Amino acid sequence: MKNERGATLIELLVYIAIFAVVLTLAISAYHQADVTSRGLSRNAAEIVRAVQAGEFWRREVRAAVGRPRLEAAGEGLAVLRLPLSGGEVLYHFKAGQVWRQDPSQAQPVIFLPEVKNSQFFAERRGEVDGWRWELELMSRRTNAAIKPRFTFLAPLSPASGRMPP
Repeated sequence: MKNERGATLIELLVYIAIFAVVLTLAISAYHQADVTSRGLSRNAAEIVRAVQAGEFWRREVRAAVGRPRLEAAGEGLAVLRLPLSGGEVLYHFKAGQVWRQDPSQAQPVIFLPEVKNSQFFAERRGEVDGWRWELELMSRRTNAAIKPRFTFLAPLSPASGRMPP
């Protein structure tokens, strides 16, 4: 007769405990990876949204038929007025959102939500006149190492006229 040995109840309980610890660590690691992945996807979508908004704004600045103007509208609100062939388009930043209004709209609509700061600047580089849009998105993390900031530059077309020196 062979000398066969079976597993004792204590050994089985130890194996189950080890399996439970390994399974708990695996589930925890999966959960952390899932949270990180969702955050990365959300950040990528916000970056894409900001870049698309910036490119749209650049196209409108380049299409200006007159000189754009930046006007103070009270309470620290500045409005960028872009004269286009179809009428004047307005951009302004208020309450964490960039708003846009074109001639077909009675009220401004949200152009870009979840914005921490937005500023427009007239700019001249050599002989080229243009505008700069400084944009910072809101960060969900207080200790973020990288701030979601963007700068969009748009040269004016010759049809829009030159800015004063």
